[in-house]
Amino acid sequence: MILVAAPSALALEAPQPGAGVIAVRTTPCMLATQSGKQPCPLPALAEGADSTQQAAARTARATFYIDVGDLKNALAEADEALKLDPNNVDTRHLVARLALSTGDFKRAEPEIKTALQQRPDDANLQATNAARLLDTRYDEALRLFDQVLSAHPDHRFSRESRARLRLALGLPDEAVADLDVLLAGDRRETSLLSLRAKAHIAAGHPKEAVADLTEALNDDPDSFHLLTTRAAANEILGDDSAALADYDALLGPIGGKPNYAISGDKLAKYQMQRALVSVRLKRFAEAAADAVNALSVGGRRTLLKAQVFLRQNGFPETPLDGQPSEELRKAMQACMGLNSRFEKVSDSL
Repeated sequence: MILVAAPSALALEAPQPGAGVIAVRTTPCMLATQSGKQPCPLPALAEGADSTQQAAARTARATFYIDVGDLKNALAEADEALKLDPNNVDTRHLVARLALSTGDFKRAEPEIKTALQQRPDDANLQATNAARLLDTRYDEALRLFDQVLSAHPDHRFSRESRARLRLALGLPDEAVADLDVLLAGDRRETSLLSLRAKAHIAAGHPKEAVADLTEALNDDPDSFHLLTTRAAANEILGDDSAALADYDALLGPIGGKPNYAISGDKLAKYQMQRALVSVRLKRFAEAAADAVNALSVGGRRTLLKAQVFLRQNGFPETPLDGQPSEELRKAMQACMGLNSRFEKVSDSL
């Protein structure tokens, strides 16, 4: 069975955070629209009602468009709501977030500043103000998130954003500290476990990374990303048997179809990585078969390059035909005992 990514029930139910960009997520209304089934109805306008009611109707329509992934129309509806009710800080914040989400940073900045003037102690507004700097002014964004968390230590969006920023800035231990707070208690979100695993790997803690990834895989056992990351973490940890089990779960039997929908260079990358693990476990026949399959993805030129290398490094029986033959597999297997040489062959990919 080949696995492909599919939205989980958790992804369908997870609410949008109250700050930052608005992510396009898979929702029941989006699935209904894409599948051709009865789509969710667009909320009606409140014609003839007072301005507050009309603004609420426009906001409801903006939320509808967010749910179906149409952020451009969502921004248009939120704009109309703001015109009808210019003192509504939540609506102004929504406009700012949608502007950020659609790449209109010039529009977002003044809206955020105006909203902060209206409600300066609002943690969500402060966090959105920090989030708008994440791609351009990292140090300033970090300073602003520090300020939010100093006053509002339970603000989850700010803590997760700071964890991601710290990891990107080469501060993995500090990122782990933020993620420890987020993962305390019963809120063991898979995405946060995955993120903490990355931080643990960057901090040189592969054992802790494997533990996080194993827990995450218990919740999302078909995740390609979690599985490949754990395979890498097991290699770093030095547990080649566990790494091989992960690569086997990913790739299936040698010569067969992989268990996930991967092909081309990506498939070759993991086949070669499994070959390297197999060499360390002295499973040379399996390693050679994987290596030839991986090299075959690159075509005749890649195979010929590997054959030339083998000939130049003590394996004169290697054919020079650019073909994935049994003779090449035997030469490759003979090369496996010299791991440093085989690693150079893998560079042919």
